[in-house]
Amino acid sequence: MTESAAQFYQLATIVLAGFTGCLLSLPFLDPGQPMSCLYVLGGTALGLLAGYRRRHFRPFFYISLLSTLVLSTLLATSMTGV
Repeated sequence: MTESAAQFYQLATIVLAGFTGCLLSLPFLDPGQPMSCLYVLGGTALGLLAGYRRRHFRPFFYISLLSTLVLSTLLATSMTGV
């Protein structure tokens, strides 16, 4: 694998893990409480940290990709009411 491809996988792993953490913390978002956005920020930060720590582990990339696809599909279908 080339150096640029390895850097892409590392960056993509970090970003996908952060997005997964954000999607996992969205159910804690309550419009009535302004401080509940800290849960989403905290979940995103924890996801970024987990992705950074496992950026060289290739299966974690695929796990993050799969979980992001599943969670975003669930979010989209729950918003449309399908």
